Amino acid sequence: MIGAVIARLEAEAMPTLTSVDGAEKLASLAAGTAPPHGAAFVIPVEETGSRNRLSTGFAQRVEVEFAVAVVLRRAGDARGGERVSLVDTYRDAIEKALAGWSHDEAAEPCEFAGSSTSTAGNGVLWYVQTWRTTREIRT
Repeated sequence: MIGAVIARLEAEAMPTLTSVDGAEKLASLAAGTAPPHGAAFVIPVEETGSRNRLSTGFAQRVEVEFAVAVVLRRAGDARGGERVSLVDTYRDAIEKALAGWSHDEAAEPCEFAGSSTSTAGNGVLWYVQTWRTTREIRT
């Protein structure tokens, strides 16, 4: 599912987003070079399963949450005003790509769950949106 979200953001939210990768790329960057401005990372947050609905066979609904984290940096923006003003641009691009979108594995379309920002030092502001969808497990 994460791969489908990455592909959707690449197709619909670039060039606003400069790149889109998974959480594994973010982990590898932590040890080395900081990600560039506009880079996005799709991160699995949580999956919660409901009870099996069938007496014979198996059908289970799974609530899925994932996050899209974007690096916002501006050299020479000591107070952070420019970075904060960029949040709206990235929010709009991500929401346009994901709100109401449904991929092959999803039982329901993606819904916005919330967002937050966090400073990371060195002129970096992380903007993170959390999204919800569902999928089905059937055997």
